Amino acid sequence: MQALRQHEPDTAAMSRRWALGLTLVALALQLGVALLLNAALQGKKDIASDISEYRNYVANPTVLLNPPPGIKMTGGWIAAPLLPFMLNVIYVPLEWLGASEFWAFRGTMIFWNTLGFGLSVAEIFRRWGHPRTKCEVWLALALTCSPLTWLPSAVLAQDETVVAFWCALCFICWSRWGIWGCWTAAAIGVFAAKPFLLVYAAALWMAYPAQRKSLVAATCAVFFLLLGFMYWRDGEISFLTKSVSTAMNGSLYAVAWLLDGHVTLDQARLHRGMAHKISKYPTLLFMAGYALLALRVRFTMPSALVGIYCVMFSVMVGMMPEYELWYWSWAMLLIWIACRRGEWLLGGLLYLHSLLGYAYKVLYSCDSKNFYVAEPKLTAIWYDQYIGLDLWWVMVLLSIALFLNTLVLAILLWRKYPQLVEQDLPRTA
Repeated sequence: MQALRQHEPDTAAMSRRWALGLTLVALALQLGVALLLNAALQGKKDIASDISEYRNYVANPTVLLNPPPGIKMTGGWIAAPLLPFMLNVIYVPLEWLGASEFWAFRGTMIFWNTLGFGLSVAEIFRRWGHPRTKCEVWLALALTCSPLTWLPSAVLAQDETVVAFWCALCFICWSRWGIWGCWTAAAIGVFAAKPFLLVYAAALWMAYPAQRKSLVAATCAVFFLLLGFMYWRDGEISFLTKSVSTAMNGSLYAVAWLLDGHVTLDQARLHRGMAHKISKYPTLLFMAGYALLALRVRFTMPSALVGIYCVMFSVMVGMMPEYELWYWSWAMLLIWIACRRGEWLLGGLLYLHSLLGYAYKVLYSCDSKNFYVAEPKLTAIWYDQYIGLDLWWVMVLLSIALFLNTLVLAILLWRKYPQLVEQDLPRTA
């Protein structure tokens, strides 16, 4: 016993060193990719399409709390009302230091993404063990180099990186303080990072039967507070009426769009409107049905959370690959434990999910023949000039592959791995 106690500080120190080392690798990777992109653009228009929204956030941090008269925003009204403050806390100092807009926005997103990744791996290694074998070292490096580490931050500069940090915060609160620590972090995150963090409450309901009544009461209070605020601000519940283009995500809706074969503006609007109207009901129905499976199957929190998000992404219009950052900390834990136990099917499908999602998104940005766009993207201009092959079949196959991957993950986490981390759960969880 004394020898074991003497060994524990070394193990803890090694876990911290591994977490710090991988975090620095993730940071270097993002900065390197941003440098290459900045050099490639050479003063051309930024390929990050959300930058125009963020300019409003920077110019007026209260824009989502009390919008100035006449301001126009495309999708920002469904963002968390305090999100501009989360961005400005990093953007403003970078701008004050003389950073260009490119580097101020990239620096902001890289900061939040790196912080989220670092906190996640630090907690995973602290609780569930750091890499000890060559295979585990390669696994840790694969997680570090995932597209979710660098594409949403260094390339696309997306605010989902703030959600990556908040996801890590929820994960740590769950690991250290249990159910109500996680719920509290998620409830605050609904207003500071992303309203869809409400799904955490459903996963907690699935994983903790004894707390269900309290969870329902507390979550209803937060939900109606959010809806009440949005109705007071907008005169409507924008949270329930907005969605991104159906063609922008690898799903059955995108397959239907591609098979339809129309690329006019009117057809794009019609398809998006019809798909959004149809999708709302199966989304709620299937998520509720999946949650009710917990009445007969005992879930642990990681499996419940990742599983219910997979159900959501299988049927929801507007699923984008960066949305995986909503649960990436939990997915990393499942990948880490599954692969260490030899459960390569689950670990591989979880890792493959982001690869398929970003493969679709990158090729979508290059495809000028099968999707309506207001103006060609720089990537599409480059692709047509140097390659020019029709991507129709590739996009169809990627859409189907991503849908099947997401659906199979939801089924696996329900049927085979609902308690994957049970024997490794922290005492407080």
